[in-house]
Amino acid sequence: MAINLIAPMRDLGFDFSIVAQRAGGELWDRLPEGTSAFCLGARSRPAAILALARLFRDRPPDVLMSSSAEAACALLARQIARAPTRIVLRQHGPFDRDVCPPFRAAKRVVYRTLLSRSDAFVAVSEGVADDMAQYFALERSAVTVIYNPAVTADAAELAKEPIDHPFFVEQTSPIFVGVGRLVGQKDFATLIAAFAAYRQHTPSRLAIIGDGPLRGALEE
Repeated sequence: MAINLIAPMRDLGFDFSIVAQRAGGELWDRLPEGTSAFCLGARSRPAAILALARLFRDRPPDVLMSSSAEAACALLARQIARAPTRIVLRQHGPFDRDVCPPFRAAKRVVYRTLLSRSDAFVAVSEGVADDMAQYFALERSAVTVIYNPAVTADAAELAKEPIDHPFFVEQTSPIFVGVGRLVGQKDFATLIAAFAAYRQHTPSRLAIIGDGPLRGALEE
């Protein structure tokens, strides 16, 4: 999502940078040429907070957009650095899915206390916006809905590329496609269960495009 935003943000005249806890990862090489990226080089949350505080003190951005735990770190770092940076909390799903055991109750209190200090609240859907408003006891009008930027400038050209995988070429039955990280938050297990029920009465196929720690369990 952030990578997709870089080019249009530049076109609008914004200086857009990426802040990452560590360098590397499968998307790192896809950063557009000339993109400024700050690597905190931190192996833990406390170290990330201190590194982010140094960044806020030396080169404070006007606005930082983040979600959940990362936004909480940013809010603490801003307080340490006494920086003027405005923090935008952008949430992709229900908060209780982000508050994982152990210490769920304590984490929930910390989340509410810290994240409620954000300068603006953004949700990717109306349902997530309703959840945010309830979670932080906000007026619903205080949460702005901005959908994920899924369609990029080259989407039309990419859609024209030929598909040579036999799973899609041999279109003898309907195909359901799920795309995303193979983690609990995406709940591909429910998709597989629903597909199994549907397939009992209608010939069909399911393609799951993605990878993650739950791949083995989902394959089983």
